Amino acid sequence: MSKTTWMLYRYQIVDNWEQEVDPSEQLGIFEAVTQRPTAYWKREPEESDYTTFLVKPRKKTHGGEETIVYEIGYNIGARESWQNDPSINDVVKVILNSTEFRHTRVLLLPRLGIAAARHGSNDTLEARPAMGRTAAVLEQHSEFFFEIIRTAESEDILRALRQLHVSEFSFEVRPFNPHPSKLGEKLHKLLQKADIGRMRGTATPKEGASISMEEGGMGGEALGMTEKGYGSIGAKLRTSSGTEIDYPKQSFRGEKEKDLEKQSEPRDLKIHVPSDGDAFNEEDYVVETIKELFK
Repeated sequence: MSKTTWMLYRYQIVDNWEQEVDPSEQLGIFEAVTQRPTAYWKREPEESDYTTFLVKPRKKTHGGEETIVYEIGYNIGARESWQNDPSINDVVKVILNSTEFRHTRVLLLPRLGIAAARHGSNDTLEARPAMGRTAAVLEQHSEFFFEIIRTAESEDILRALRQLHVSEFSFEVRPFNPHPSKLGEKLHKLLQKADIGRMRGTATPKEGASISMEEGGMGGEALGMTEKGYGSIGAKLRTSSGTEIDYPKQSFRGEKEKDLEKQSEPRDLKIHVPSDGDAFNEEDYVVETIKELFK
């Protein structure tokens, strides 16, 4: 089954007084700014810089949840192309005018304050710029502000690791210094006994199983060391509806305070949803995954 990648973010829409807008009013804000030419990442934009547009915001229902869906993108205007030039017997680069609109789809679930953007490459707009362009449209054409933060906070990751099917687990750990805590003590002793200063690895479950993150197991030990500042973890998970979730492993420097700070930073949350299901479409899977992760 083929899969499509989406990125998840927490979001809120606030007014000039930093008061959050009620979910019931959000669709009207997007409708008021649709098809308004917008400049993106320009301090002093010229007329040709107003290429971003928010298109066709509409309300949809997925599994009983009301959502807002819209397209966001920009007119590319011109693009480079390689062409064969027989007159000089060579391949040359030319600039072609284009009416192409590079865009992607965004889905908002106002009740939970979660935004999902279809993540593309090449001819499709990537998720992070889609969020930035949405913010630019509201800032330039309304009295409201669109704010996002990365979704995968530490507590979200820990909860998901203990609730969902773990299909891959990556880690990097080092011994405690000076004293081990209860959770992670077994792995700490093994590292010390083998004179290992740092260990990294990737684990996958046996067929039909899920990696256990319970205390006393390899996963639980690595998790415990990470929580104390002596490790870093990443994982690939799978929900009951078949969505795959990536929690990337943070960089690990081997300095407790800096590593604790790094582990506490929110991470990008990337999900891969089935794109050719019979009962669900992509957006249905996205909403089901959001509800499973943030219910």
